[in-house]
Amino acid sequence: PPPARAARRRPPAGAARERLASARITENWEGRIELGASRTTGKVDSFGFYGAIEAERRGLSWDNMISARAEFQETNDVRSAERIVGTWRPRYRIGDDLNVYGLAQFEHDPILSLSGRYTLGGGIGYAVLDGSDLSLRLDGAPAIRRTRTTRGDDFTALGGRASIDFDWKVSPTLEIKQDGSFIMDGGNESGRAITAIEARLFGPVRARLSYELRYERNETIGSESFDTSGRTTIVVGL
Repeated sequence: PPPARAARRRPPAGAARERLASARITENWEGRIELGASRTTGKVDSFGFYGAIEAERRGLSWDNMISARAEFQETNDVRSAERIVGTWRPRYRIGDDLNVYGLAQFEHDPILSLSGRYTLGGGIGYAVLDGSDLSLRLDGAPAIRRTRTTRGDDFTALGGRASIDFDWKVSPTLEIKQDGSFIMDGGNESGRAITAIEARLFGPVRARLSYELRYERNETIGSESFDTSGRTTIVVGL
């Protein structure tokens, strides 16, 4: 493989390997916080808030990623957006490119009639590209989802999930990211794709410009939606 890719794959040795092996579960975490808000007054009075936190721990063979995000929007005293998502994804590396992973996710979005949606899955991940400046990872897995709606429905279905994670470090101060996922279970479908550009401002602080697409189709309650949103946020590395 190219030198940069080989360097990333080379397992830690000596003292570094011992530190990873002996580290507690609370150690060796890296993370980031993303925050953004908007305020409009006048004929239209609105306030919006977006916040996200992500933490990742890399071990000898196991990696763990935990993330949570929340978005709220009120327009003329009417709640127009309320989304909360929490995700835990452990991943076990079984080769240079191949890994197996698990997924546990919670979603809350009453605007889409979702009081709570719980997803459990596990499957195979493959690193198509794994360089220091360019990476592309594909995941695929069966998944089971339990959905509770705001009108009292409660149903569980088995389906499939696929995702893509693309990162390109254009320069030391500029990075382009593309993340997407899609889940089907029975007659229900949901998908999300985010394209983002991040530019370093100073130290661990970055400016992020992102555009998100969301699709939901739920045959059980007879709803379908396609939403888009663009945001400018500040990202701080931890």
